[in-house]
Amino acid sequence: MTDKWLNEYSGLVKHKKDKLYCITGPFILGIELIKLPRINKYRPHLVIYSLYGLPLGNTLKDCMSYPVLMFEFFNSKNLQYSLDINEEIDEVKDSLNNFLPFEIGKNILAESFFNWLNSILSDSNLKSRIRLPEVWEVRYYLALYISSNKANLILNEIEKNTKNLDKEKCFKNYGGFSNWLNELKTTDRVKFLKLIDKNKNSKELKNLHCFEISSTKSN
Repeated sequence: MTDKWLNEYSGLVKHKKDKLYCITGPFILGIELIKLPRINKYRPHLVIYSLYGLPLGNTLKDCMSYPVLMFEFFNSKNLQYSLDINEEIDEVKDSLNNFLPFEIGKNILAESFFNWLNSILSDSNLKSRIRLPEVWEVRYYLALYISSNKANLILNEIEKNTKNLDKEKCFKNYGGFSNWLNELKTTDRVKFLKLIDKNKNSKELKNLHCFEISSTKSN
């Protein structure tokens, strides 16, 4: 089951049984093949885990407790793909490649990643499947990884784009909008980068390929 995916995405490595990952900037990016109960089928999911911690804590174990973003894939009939173990993956691979403006398991231009996140925020179908604060967090922490100036620009965008939002409803699970925003603003960049580096170099991830998200193109 995993061999087909690894052949298509050579930058990914089998981390655990059906979890194919690579380190990409401040994230672990990959594909999880989730088996369906009682039948011999599975569903592929695109996942992004942080390397900079979660509300649960800052260890790698905390970071890997759940993905900060997770996406399912749907066919032309808007049904989620359920693949036989030996089924070819061409169709779902095309869906994944059409969904992403960059390649998994390669270096990524930051602009491409930001544009992708922006497209999620503007897609009414996707917005119903995600939590908006979590996409904004990913945008902010990626920006902080790139530079302090970029992080400040994203903060300004967040404040502008949430003016007409029902903040009480949207942020009730995040301690309220003010607390959530203050948590972003008060993140110490030096400590943030050190934490990413520490988790990135954990022995549990030593088998993963490492790629970058940067503001300039790299080979």
